[in-house]
Amino acid sequence: MKKVLALILVVAMCAVFATSMVACKDQSDWEKIQESGELVIGITYFKPMNYYEGETLVGFETEFATAVCEILGLKPKFQEINWNNKIVELQSGTIDVIWNGMTISDELRQNMDISTAYMTNRQVAIINKANAAVYTDIASMTNAKLGAEQQSAGERAIAATPELADNSYVSLTAQVDVLNELKSGTIDVGFIDIVMATASVGAGTDYEDLMIVESAMVGDDELYGIGMRKGSTDLLNNINAAIKKLYTDGTLAEIAEKYGLASALVPQV
Repeated sequence: MKKVLALILVVAMCAVFATSMVACKDQSDWEKIQESGELVIGITYFKPMNYYEGETLVGFETEFATAVCEILGLKPKFQEINWNNKIVELQSGTIDVIWNGMTISDELRQNMDISTAYMTNRQVAIINKANAAVYTDIASMTNAKLGAEQQSAGERAIAATPELADNSYVSLTAQVDVLNELKSGTIDVGFIDIVMATASVGAGTDYEDLMIVESAMVGDDELYGIGMRKGSTDLLNNINAAIKKLYTDGTLAEIAEKYGLASALVPQV
């Protein structure tokens, strides 16, 4: 009789455990995030999106994400990632969202859910001012040594531009590395987001010796979005609703104005 009772107890415990496992498996991303009380946000550091002023993390994306989290009743947790591994980081659950000037593409849509677009962007050429007379447009860059961030819109734009596709090329870990390589003379021309370029190079910046080649943009007009795991419908809907609220009440415009990005905002209708 004792053996029978023991067996019944074991079976009952297994049933409870199995039910618990199924419940955990069926729990949505949104429910898990609500339970934890925080949104883990994958970023890289670059102006004007996410960067440090002293020991304080600031930037358009930093303030934007914080404002969305406030609406959702969550605490933002910013976590640096390797941009080249962003999809892996997302799918493995290391982060909940990618929120860092991410250009929306068909490839990314296949691997993640993406929010409504909130900002426009382009890829622009950056050079050392000493080479201003050498590199004046795309045609003049045919034999230049190029650089861009791995798996970035800049890298894709170079590959899609016939005049540049066969150039000597250096794939770098982050957009800021493109600026550092230009500064040291390791590459001749770098391609980065225009929103970063405008905030990071020229007079009054850490890269005063670098400049934008205004006539040397590559690729098509781009849109920024926030990436999350496939099937995160509730999280996606809640973030989209928060974005629209911040746009409607003028908060998003205020944040964008602070970082010189007001003209790049995409209307939320």
